[in-house]
Amino acid sequence: PGETPGPDVEPTPAEFAFEFEEVAFPTEVTAPTEIAFVPGADELIVLRKDGDVIHYAMGEGGLSELGRFDVPGVHPRSDCGLIAAAFDPDFANNGYVYFGYCTAIGVNTITRHVFDPQDYGKIASTSSEVITATNPDAESNWHNVGSIQIGDDGVMWLLFGENNYKPAAQDTSTAVGALVRVIPERDPEKSGHTPASGNPFIGSSGGEDPDIYAYGFRSPWRGHLDREGRFWVGDVGAAKVEELDLVTEPGTNYGWPDHEGPCASDCEGVVDPVSFWDREPDHPYVLDDPEDRKS
Repeated sequence: PGETPGPDVEPTPAEFAFEFEEVAFPTEVTAPTEIAFVPGADELIVLRKDGDVIHYAMGEGGLSELGRFDVPGVHPRSDCGLIAAAFDPDFANNGYVYFGYCTAIGVNTITRHVFDPQDYGKIASTSSEVITATNPDAESNWHNVGSIQIGDDGVMWLLFGENNYKPAAQDTSTAVGALVRVIPERDPEKSGHTPASGNPFIGSSGGEDPDIYAYGFRSPWRGHLDREGRFWVGDVGAAKVEELDLVTEPGTNYGWPDHEGPCASDCEGVVDPVSFWDREPDHPYVLDDPEDRKS
């Protein structure tokens, strides 16, 4: 807080810090992959890699389990499994929750479910496919679906890795290796989606996927849509560096597999990461991480 700077004065970014409060679980949760908070309630769900979803209430003494259910068809090997979740902005009226997971090598899907804690056993049966990204050239169970986030406008943002098949990240005919924007079908009698307005390849005659917003990602494990409508992507590196990418415009290319970290040559049309770090043992990020120093 303070006085508004004049027109010739650059504003100083506000300093901030994260504070974390440890919360006790009633029992050990193995292989957790995601936490999502239930809108309008002091509750959350925790996803487990094998497809198990645990519903908790939050209280002063920690968490108490309310119930659990399984998402059917999850392929849990290696990087695969039940990875991501998001509640619909209109959850109070439609009760929708979305899950992202692998169903096979090179097959990543997002499904819509009706979240009804009064009958956990029926949640799986309400499954409806929103979108599936398939890579027939996938070489392993690596680099799969990442974060799901839905803006207040109802647009769903999705991350898909290239399934350890590098050329897919530069192939705009497929959602593999890309940031995707779609509008999920919300009619309970229907499934599927439509591409979100503003996607760069809508109406293209070149075979590009109209769901793609940006591409050139390797393993975009986690991302975040900020209040300015920008999407931050944490893309897991290969042999050299880890990188943080900021998507601000449609149709942008983040370089993989031709570039890892900042581009050094042949950089036309490639967007550099806003932050990156190598894997050297003396890197400040490594030195600042007590868990890493144990290894």
